[in-house]
Amino acid sequence: MKWLYAALLLVMSCSPTQKTVARVSGVSIKIGELTSQMSLSQPLFDSVMLTSQQKTQSYPSFVLARLIQEEVLVQEAIRQNITLSPEELATKLRAQGVDLGEVRKTMFEQDQAFDSWKKRQERRILIWRLLEKELYPLIQIPEEEMRRYYQKNAQQFIIPRQFRALHVVSASEEILRRIQQDLLQNKPIGDILHTYGPQDATLRGGDLGWFDQRSVPDDFILLMEQLRLGQVSSVNAIDHGYQVVKLLDVRKAKEISFDDARSQIEKHLKEEKGADAFSHWYDALAKKSRIEIYEDVLREVKSE
Repeated sequence: MKWLYAALLLVMSCSPTQKTVARVSGVSIKIGELTSQMSLSQPLFDSVMLTSQQKTQSYPSFVLARLIQEEVLVQEAIRQNITLSPEELATKLRAQGVDLGEVRKTMFEQDQAFDSWKKRQERRILIWRLLEKELYPLIQIPEEEMRRYYQKNAQQFIIPRQFRALHVVSASEEILRRIQQDLLQNKPIGDILHTYGPQDATLRGGDLGWFDQRSVPDDFILLMEQLRLGQVSSVNAIDHGYQVVKLLDVRKAKEISFDDARSQIEKHLKEEKGADAFSHWYDALAKKSRIEIYEDVLREVKSE
């Protein structure tokens, strides 16, 4: 969810000798942490997370408010005994396509602090769990509202005709014509690529899986519609080379029922209402925290 994602703020490491610009219930936020976060936050600038008063302040103040907010949320997660084991962290990151071993190796090669990076991920996931536990249940979407959305946006719940195909591209028309013949003889794509790969560094191909008009160019869909099941296309010129395609399977267009779309609609509507719900919930939470901002130190921070 976009508003949940916006709450998953990064934590930047910094030197303990730097000046403290703010404290949240005794936990310090240093100038180095603030300036590092400022450099990262520019493309992610998101006013949803701030009150209208904070929107009028300078950029350093804006980013500091985000860091304070993060610390408040992390402390609340800890207070509620929300935990994350090393195994859970690895599983969560793996689900996002992140391998801890590979990250450790890469960061070591770039002389970066793996432990600091890992701690940031732990805090991010703790905040996510807190929001799922405390905030998500506060947002209720009536059944009638979901049904109105479904009827008003009926086109969103139609899955177009889908295709599955083998696709091979190369800069060599001659090699593709040979591959075309192999496909006509139903030779496995892996064997074909293994045979011709050493001869042609530009050769690429494989099973595209299922796709439709939402994910590929219109001219490629037109090509699919011209083929019969199992048919192999002619060798066609494309940008920077040639292609040949074999149509493997087709799925008819179908409508997603309201029951099947219900969870998707509920999630979408909760995203729309999430910003207001978060603002009220967080404001109440922040009032319980002891937040100190050292304005004289903050004025030393430049927003360039």
